[in-house]
Amino acid sequence: MSPRDEIVTLASSVLTALPSYFMSVFLLPRWLVDAIDKARKRFIWGTNQDGKQRVHLVAWDKLCLPKAVGGLGLKNISLQNRAFLLRWLWFLYNNHNSLWFKTTSKIYSPVRGDVSPIVWNKNGSFFWKDIRSLRHLFQISTRSSIASGINTSFWYDNWAGKPLVPILKGTAKPPRERISYKQGIAALNLRLPRPWELTTQLLLLDFPTTLHSDEYDHLIWRWNADGNFSVSSFYNTFSTAGKLSNNLTCLWSFKVPPSLKFFMFLLSNNKLLTQQQLLRRNLLPLPPHCVMCNQSLLEDSLHLFFSCPFANRAWQRLRNHVSLPPLVESFSARESLLATLQQRSTVLIFQTRLTTFFWAIWQERNNRIFRRNSRNIELLCNWILSESTLYFKHC
Repeated sequence: MSPRDEIVTLASSVLTALPSYFMSVFLLPRWLVDAIDKARKRFIWGTNQDGKQRVHLVAWDKLCLPKAVGGLGLKNISLQNRAFLLRWLWFLYNNHNSLWFKTTSKIYSPVRGDVSPIVWNKNGSFFWKDIRSLRHLFQISTRSSIASGINTSFWYDNWAGKPLVPILKGTAKPPRERISYKQGIAALNLRLPRPWELTTQLLLLDFPTTLHSDEYDHLIWRWNADGNFSVSSFYNTFSTAGKLSNNLTCLWSFKVPPSLKFFMFLLSNNKLLTQQQLLRRNLLPLPPHCVMCNQSLLEDSLHLFFSCPFANRAWQRLRNHVSLPPLVESFSARESLLATLQQRSTVLIFQTRLTTFFWAIWQERNNRIFRRNSRNIELLCNWILSESTLYFKHC
């Protein structure tokens, strides 16, 4: 039985939420993240009667993608952990009058807190080491707005579009001096090879040299339009980085039960356990054969739902009762599904009937294989029409 959407909701709201408090304080080790993910996988896919874990139909990384790019929206624990911990660095930069900042700067800052926290001492408590280990993520996520120039690191903070130190690597030895932006513009003998000295001076032409000593520098968070930090903005940015928007995300808004939405998700990713998928997993016990049309071929999703004569006759019978476009067969089940939906992409009842049709074909196929019983096309179409009407009214 396919996992229900309610199971996915429970996995997100319970199993993912339980370690949230610890993720806001500790950088979880890889083995612990793997253990949490293992528990979530077992919950999502379930186990057989003998306690063995069922086949994982979709890769875990795929399930952890947002729905907008083709996933299920489960949280990536490791990425969320880092998002939580980055909040502490943001707090240090933007709350200079807090007791925590004053105490932490006295412990870790060699110059009484007047230099960026990102260059404070490496050694310290496990908590300090954890949040400081995320400095590279913090650097690319922020940009300094200069006021006094005292609490911005000239070399390590991102005031010029990117930190200066990564630019130097490979061409010059990064400087060890922990100087502020104010100190950097006051002494331009920066001990660099001439090309980099000139580059630095050119960068400074676009940045303030007249500073306001009564104001703190502040950071701008790059992933939010208002410039303020949020855990969700970091997570959403990095969880979708390099991923294209998925053109089948509309299936989550179909007026059908959650289990049918999940079924369509598996179909759109070619992950239903057809004979093709069973063969890939070395689980096919019998010779290739389609039980719907009695052809000796390797059954896959493209054949079962779009090419099979039985499916085409059933769809044609439905078209005799209600107004429906033809099924469009393409080079894959996903492309065929997309092309068929695009014919009437805005008609909600069409989405419901198409989903119910695919679900009925899948159920009929399973009944013929596992229960040795079948329905004729007329009975099947009557069931599709009545069920799709109920789904449309109540979902």
